[in-house]
Amino acid sequence: VITGVSGSGKSSLAFDTLFAEGQRRYLESLPAYTRQFLDKLDRPDVDSVQGLSPAIAIEQHSSEPGPRSTLATATELHDYLRLLFATIGVPHCPKCGKVVESTSAEKVVEKLLDSPDGTKITILASILNKTAPLIKKKFNAVISEAERAGFVRVRINGNIFPVDDIPDLGDEGTLTVEAVVDRIVVKPEIRRRITDSVELAMERTGGSIRILRQRPGEEEVLENYSERFECPDCNVSFDKLEPASFSFNSYKGACPACEGLGKEAYFDLSLIIPDKSLSLANGAIAPWRRGPKRLIASFNMALKSVAAWQGADTATPWRDLPENMRRIILYGSGDEEFPITRVVRGSVRRSKQKLEGVLPNLERRLRESDSEGMKAILRSYMSRRICRGCGGRRMKPEILACTISHNNGTEMNIADLLALSVGDLREWLSTIELPGLIKVVAGNIVAGLVERLDFLVNVGLGYLAGDRESSTLSGGEMQRIRLAAQIGQGLSGVMYVLDEPTIGLHPYDNAMLISMLRKLQQRGNTLIVVEHDETMIREADCVIDIGPDAGRDGGSVVFAGTLPDLLKCDTSLTAHFLNGREKSFVPERREPDGRFLVVRNAVKHNLNGVCAEIPMGCITVVTGVSGSGKSSLIDDVFCANMKRYLATARSRREEFEFADCDSIDGAEMVDKIIVIDKSPIGRSTRSNALTYTGAFDVIRKLFASTPAARARGFNVGSFSFNVKGG
Repeated sequence: VITGVSGSGKSSLAFDTLFAEGQRRYLESLPAYTRQFLDKLDRPDVDSVQGLSPAIAIEQHSSEPGPRSTLATATELHDYLRLLFATIGVPHCPKCGKVVESTSAEKVVEKLLDSPDGTKITILASILNKTAPLIKKKFNAVISEAERAGFVRVRINGNIFPVDDIPDLGDEGTLTVEAVVDRIVVKPEIRRRITDSVELAMERTGGSIRILRQRPGEEEVLENYSERFECPDCNVSFDKLEPASFSFNSYKGACPACEGLGKEAYFDLSLIIPDKSLSLANGAIAPWRRGPKRLIASFNMALKSVAAWQGADTATPWRDLPENMRRIILYGSGDEEFPITRVVRGSVRRSKQKLEGVLPNLERRLRESDSEGMKAILRSYMSRRICRGCGGRRMKPEILACTISHNNGTEMNIADLLALSVGDLREWLSTIELPGLIKVVAGNIVAGLVERLDFLVNVGLGYLAGDRESSTLSGGEMQRIRLAAQIGQGLSGVMYVLDEPTIGLHPYDNAMLISMLRKLQQRGNTLIVVEHDETMIREADCVIDIGPDAGRDGGSVVFAGTLPDLLKCDTSLTAHFLNGREKSFVPERREPDGRFLVVRNAVKHNLNGVCAEIPMGCITVVTGVSGSGKSSLIDDVFCANMKRYLATARSRREEFEFADCDSIDGAEMVDKIIVIDKSPIGRSTRSNALTYTGAFDVIRKLFASTPAARARGFNVGSFSFNVKGG
């Protein structure tokens, strides 16, 4: 463990020297051809480093995962599940639920040859399948095409006719027309003929075939086969399912409505009409108040005409307008036309037209607009909701219809398994019994899944669901996920460099973290941990104390050795706190003044109806074990609601609806909310502590006010390295 006061140089030693040199040496060991595609790393400012191993860094950086990142994708669970379902998943028809399977021409031939001698077989190729009401011209074209192809019989709605003697079908409505490819009686020497006929039928129909089979003494039975996954009853077909088909990050598996996000954008009426007390004349419809003047004028003219048509007044508040009129304005008049009066270049023109409606108008403009500025304005009236196409499960219907059966009687698709907690998923997979051949094929996949689930359970993450978005996980949870992923790699002989892994962890979780680090060490790896936590320091085999102070007064090794020797060191500030000579500062307590913010019945992620009182005018600490719901309560419920509440006009705050909780009592006492989180303050190379805090502005003004600067004509911008000339 490398420890010391903040700013003493711990990270510089661990990351900028040891890790950087280890990474540089590893890259230099690669062939010259490979190195040309990699960025060249500069040598750290160090004379020599001996005994280095290939290095892996687990840093504090809090990357912002996108909406497509989940617990399962971050830990490779999703990859294993995709492979498992592509291997042993049973596809079903998404409409009727029947099992569908793909059958090659060879398998069809074998099934037909399994029939007893004397079985009558009719091989059919569909050429017109349940078309709309009979179109005589199309029907005749299909029959003529079959005749030109050499077929002498066709089967129409279950009846076989010669192609040159088809009776008048009259008004048959919908039709099913199949070409009779061959009629065969099964006998030993018939294989070649059946094979040719089956291949011809599949070639004509793109892979599907229908068989009429009548065994001796039995009734005729219709059978359907296809090289694709196809349900003949519902006329649904889809391609062979591959691992990529079970990924919501691939077009093969993603729901087309939400593109695999599980949520879809929609125009929100609460944003389109934010104040229902306003009238049409006063701009109740917010999007129709923004844009070119001529466009706004046309909108207003249409609203006045609709109001006159419906016998209403545009000065009436929106909430008091007739329901039918509000429906027409929002969704359009359909096929109904209404009189409209326009003034064009001083002349009055009267005509009749249909109203497009606010929502159809916004959707069309968003779809057709080429202006990114206009699209940004339109999107400001949109919110996100659970996708109505997939129900938030991210995938296509045919993917969700593919299931794996458990010996306990349950059938689960991949979304069902991802919705389980890590502990429940491990239990489900550990107890599944696979039959002989399937076990040979999928046994290793299941074993790999269970192993990775064990890692997550052992680090205390068994309560998380596999489909939980990574962006909603706490810092402690993400830290443990990254460590579990490294344990799952099974590497040895590696140098791991960790940057304060106990940050975000409750002291209760430290023992679990130390146990994980010991597992990495016992595999023959070297662990270098930059840390301030007392428990971690006391657990270390070797402690390096950097100091004695921060900045220019730091950068020296104050102590290096074992913990017992560190406790005896008189020059180490860390030793003074460990042996009790120095104690942490404890401020005086401040009693609440009786004002409280009360969050009632918060329900979000791990929260289950939590009520919390937050005193005003005090420092309030929200603590608990990692994953208990601290971030969910403060960030996702309290802060998110307060931001929306404060952004709402004061006149409409009484109608404000809180999300994920019943209410926040006392919200009216807050004027402003500032969130200080762990996200990076900026990634620009021109940004530094002075520019970010605004202190550099004062310095520039000071220099610009000097006589020398005035004499040379320098202004404040002249003393900025972000301005040309400065």
